[in-house]
Amino acid sequence: RDEIARRRHGTDIEEIRIRVGQQIELLPMNDRFGEKISVQKMEEIINFLTDYSFFAYEEQIKKGYFTLEGGNRIGVAGAINEDGGMDITALNIRIARQFIGCSKQMLDYIKNAGLIYNTLIVSGPGIGKTTYLRDCVRNLSMEFKVGVVDERSEIGAAEFGVPQNDLG
Repeated sequence: RDEIARRRHGTDIEEIRIRVGQQIELLPMNDRFGEKISVQKMEEIINFLTDYSFFAYEEQIKKGYFTLEGGNRIGVAGAINEDGGMDITALNIRIARQFIGCSKQMLDYIKNAGLIYNTLIVSGPGIGKTTYLRDCVRNLSMEFKVGVVDERSEIGAAEFGVPQNDLG
């Protein structure tokens, strides 16, 4: 944690990749550091991230991800072994953030005369679809009644049902 904080100074880390047999990688700068991650170290990291309650996250993990407090999503890769347990070999931590106001320029294209148009947000990974949607919800809620269904807890970054991000 301290090494990541030191390397983050003056940069915007978007992802942290942790893979068995490789060094930790910070993106977008492709900065690698530390020793190669062992199977035992990966287990320690997973225990820490799940607050030593792996089974509380098990259903999410089976879907290939789990979400932490603050909306930080962790992608999970590995295999389910013969006894039904999981051998996790890679984690991809996406750093959640808010950019208040990023949707303002586009609002006129998705609303008109008291209506919100059906809208599809499409882009490649890591471009900011969730960040944009979060800000749209916040801005639209100033004018409309808005409901959010956030099954991965990324938009509102809900903790115990209470959004940690500003949704308006």
